[in-house]
Amino acid sequence: MDDIILTNQPQQNSSDDTNNQLDKLIEEKLYAEKVQNALLQIASLSSQVKELKLFYEDLRQIIGKLMYANNFYIALLSTDKQFVSFEFFHDEQEDDDFDPTTWDPEPIEAFKSTLTGYTIRTGNALLADEPKLKELSDAGEIQVRGSPMKHWMGIPLKVNNTTIGVMVVQSYDDNIRYTEQDKDLLIFVSQQIAAVLNQKQYERQLKYYNERLEQKVAQRTAMLQKINEDLEGQIQERERAERLQAALFKISELTNTTRDLDEFYLSLHSIINGIMPSKNFYICIFEQKNKVLTFPYLIDEFDASVEERKLDDSLDIDKCSPTEWVLRTGRPLLINKKNIDDWHKKNVFHGTSPETWLGVPLFYKETVIGVLAVQSYIRGKSYTPLDEEVLMFVSQQVATALNRKRSSDSLRKAHQDLKIINDQLEKRVEERTRELSVTNNTLKGMLDERNKMQKKLAYEAFHDSLTGLPNRALFTNRLEQILKQRERDHQVSFSVLFLDLDRFKVINDSLGHLMGDALLQEVAQRLEECVRPEDTVARLGGDEFCVLLKGVDNARDAAITADRIIDSISKPFQLNEQTVFTSTSIGVTISNDNYKKPDDVLRDADAAMYHAKESGKARYALFDVEMHNAAMKRLKIENDLRHALERNEIKVFYQPIIDLPTGRLVAFEALARWIHADLGFIPPDEFIPITEETGMIHSIGQFILHHSLGTLKFWQTQYPQAKDISISVNFSSKQIEHHDLLSEIEMALNENQLPAKALKVEITEGLLIENAELAQQLLKSLAEQDIQVLLDDFGTGYSSLSYLHKFTLHTIKIDRSFIYQMDHSEEHHTIVKTIAYMCKHLKKGVIAEGVESEKHTKMLKELGIQHAQGYFYSRPVSGEDAKELIVKYNS
Repeated sequence: MDDIILTNQPQQNSSDDTNNQLDKLIEEKLYAEKVQNALLQIASLSSQVKELKLFYEDLRQIIGKLMYANNFYIALLSTDKQFVSFEFFHDEQEDDDFDPTTWDPEPIEAFKSTLTGYTIRTGNALLADEPKLKELSDAGEIQVRGSPMKHWMGIPLKVNNTTIGVMVVQSYDDNIRYTEQDKDLLIFVSQQIAAVLNQKQYERQLKYYNERLEQKVAQRTAMLQKINEDLEGQIQERERAERLQAALFKISELTNTTRDLDEFYLSLHSIINGIMPSKNFYICIFEQKNKVLTFPYLIDEFDASVEERKLDDSLDIDKCSPTEWVLRTGRPLLINKKNIDDWHKKNVFHGTSPETWLGVPLFYKETVIGVLAVQSYIRGKSYTPLDEEVLMFVSQQVATALNRKRSSDSLRKAHQDLKIINDQLEKRVEERTRELSVTNNTLKGMLDERNKMQKKLAYEAFHDSLTGLPNRALFTNRLEQILKQRERDHQVSFSVLFLDLDRFKVINDSLGHLMGDALLQEVAQRLEECVRPEDTVARLGGDEFCVLLKGVDNARDAAITADRIIDSISKPFQLNEQTVFTSTSIGVTISNDNYKKPDDVLRDADAAMYHAKESGKARYALFDVEMHNAAMKRLKIENDLRHALERNEIKVFYQPIIDLPTGRLVAFEALARWIHADLGFIPPDEFIPITEETGMIHSIGQFILHHSLGTLKFWQTQYPQAKDISISVNFSSKQIEHHDLLSEIEMALNENQLPAKALKVEITEGLLIENAELAQQLLKSLAEQDIQVLLDDFGTGYSSLSYLHKFTLHTIKIDRSFIYQMDHSEEHHTIVKTIAYMCKHLKKGVIAEGVESEKHTKMLKELGIQHAQGYFYSRPVSGEDAKELIVKYNS
C-alpha cells in the first residue's frame, strides 16, 4: 500500500501543476482581452472627443477597469512652457471643495520640486513606491505635496517628442500598487491624450481663423452700411444745395432787375422764407459817417417798428445787443439753445427777447455796412450753423443790391460757387459708387478666401512659412515612412544630410533679420537645385536644413551630393545690392538596420554635423560610433554641469601675477575649475563653451566673482602682505550681453567692503568684435567706477590696434604663445618687443602670460615689461595654497 501511495503521489502533483498553469493562462487571456477592449474603447473615445472634461472622466473610468484609478489627474504645460495648470483632477482622498482645475496656472519654477514637475523635467514615465519616493526626496529631486501616497505613477504627455504635460494615478493604500504592465498601458493612453490635445489645438486655431473671417465680413458689412448712409446724406445735401441754388438764382435775378429797394426787400424776405424759417426778419444798415443804425426793412410779430439809434463804440462788447455785436466784430452770430440763457441774462435785446437769433454781417469792400438777421420767439426753436451758412450766402446778395456797383461780380461769383458745389457733389457720389463696387468685390473675395483658408492651414502645418520647404513635421513623417518601408524590404535605402550654415548669426546680427531671412530663402532655393525631384529638402528651424536622399545607401554617392551642396552654398549671394558670403557644415548618415525611429537618424546626422563644424566648417562628416560617444559624453557633461554648483564641484583657483622689478605678488587671476565627482578634473576649454551655450555662464560667473572677492577680503584681514593685492576676474561676452554686470560688481564689492581698485575685469577680443557699442559703453562705465579693464590673449585672434585707442583699456595681456617661444624665436621676440613698446607709449600696462623660465623673466625685464604670470611662479592653486604664495612673495 505504501508503494502505491509513493508511486501515485508525483502524478497527483503534476496534475495540479497543469491545472494551475491552465488557470493562469485563462486568467492572462481574460486580462489580455480586457486590456484590448479597454484600449479599443480609449482609441474610439479619442477619435470622437467633443468636450475634454467629459473625455478625461470617461478615460478615467475605462482605466479604472484595468487598474486603480480613483486618484487620477492630468496637468498641462502652457504654450510658452512657463506655467502648469490642472486640466482634470479626481481624488477620493481630498475634500469635494479641493479642485485644482479652478486654480490659476502656477509657474513652472514652483512645480520643479514636485513629482509632476520631476516627470516634466525628465520627460520619462515614473513608477514610484514609498522607498522610491523617499529616495527621490532624500536626493533633493522632489518634495511631496498634498496627502502622502503609498504608490505613484506619472506618464509624460508628448507631442512631437516634446513634453506638454503629465497624466498621474496614485494610491494611498499599501494593498493597491501599480506594475510595469500598468505603466506600459498608461504610456499608450498618454499617446492618445497627446493626439487629442494636438487635434484640439488645431481646431482652436481653425476656429480662431473662422472668427476672424466672420469679424472681417461683419466689418465690411458695417462699412457698406455706412457708405449707404453717407450716400443718402450726400443726396439730401445735394437736394438742399439745389434748393439753395434756385433761391440764390432768384435773389441774383432780383438784384439785377429790381430797382425799388422796398420791393427788393419784400421779395428777398419771401425767397429766404422759402429756404429757412424767417417769419421775423430785418435788415439793419450802418452809416459809418454818423455811426447810426437804421432798419429799412423789418417784419416782426411783436415789434412792428424799430427806431434808428447810434452805435456807441465805447460800450463794452459784452454789453452790446446782438446786432451791434455783429457790426463791431464783423462776424456772424448764432444764438440758440446753447447760449440763449447767457444772452437773456445780459438784458441787451431791444424790444421783445427772442428764443433764437441769427445775424450775419453785410460787407462792401471788406467794410461792414449792415446786418441781416432772423429771429424766432417759439420756445424750443433753434437756428443751426447750416442756417448761418445759408444766410451768409444771402447776405452777399443783399449787399450787392444795396451797392449796385457790385451786382455783376456778385452774380458771377454765386454761379461759380454753386457750380463748384454741384461738381463736388457729383464727384463724391461717383466716388461713393466706385467704393460700393469695390466693397462688393472685396466681400466676394473674402468668401472665396474662407474656402481657401482650410487648404492653407493644412499646407502651413507641414511647410516652413519663410522658405516654403517642408518643415520638421513633414520631414520626420517622410523619414518615418521610408523606415517602415525598409522594415518590409531591406532593399529600400536612404541617406540623410543635416546642414547648418556657418557664421549665420554674425550675418543676422550685422546685416539684420530681414537680410538673414532673405539669405535663408536663397539657400533653400540652391539646396533644391542640388538634389533630385524625388529627394526631400526641409528646413528644421533657424539655419538648420535636412536633405533626405532616396535610394542612396553608400557614402560615396552621399558625399557627391554633400560636395555639390557645399560648393553651391560657398558661392556669393547677392541680396539687395549686398554681397554676402557663407558656407555650410554637413553631417551625413547612411541607412542601416539599427535605425527604427526618425529621431535616431536625425540625432546621428546632427552629431556628424557638429563634428564637421569642429573640424573647420565648410565640409561634411560621415557619422561613426565615435561621434555618438563624443555626443553622449558632451550630453553627460552638460547635464552634470547643471548641478555642479549645487554639488560644490566648481572651484576657484588662483594664479599669481608678479611685479618683475620688485618680485612682489601684486594680483591673482581667478580661474574656474571643475572637479567632477566621477570624471575628475575637466579642462576649462571643455566646459566653459558649454556654459556659454546653455546660459549657465551667468550663475557660474556670479559665483566666481563673489567667491574670489570674499577670499581676497579674508586674505586682507589675515595677512598684512595682502593689503594691496587685487583680483582679476574673467567675463565672457555672454555674461555682459544678458546680465547687469555693473550692478553685480557693485553689489559684490559692497558685500565684501572692498574698494573698486581691488577688482580688475578681464575681457577677450571677442566682446569688442561681437558688440562694439555695448563694449564701449561698458568699458566707459567701468572706468568711471575706477575699475581697470584688462584685454586678455592679445596678439591672437583679430588683434586690432584700433582697440587700444577706441576702447577704454588699462592693461594688455600678451598671449602665452608668444612668451613661450620668444627665447628661441626671433619673430616672437620681436612681436613681444613691439607690443611692449607700443603699450609704453600709449601708457597701457602690460602683463606677460605663460612665463616658464628664468630666461623668460630676464628677457621681459630687458623689454621693460612690468608684470608677469606663469608656471615659473606658480600654477593655478586653491585659495588655501594661495595664502602660502602671498607669504612667499610678499614677506
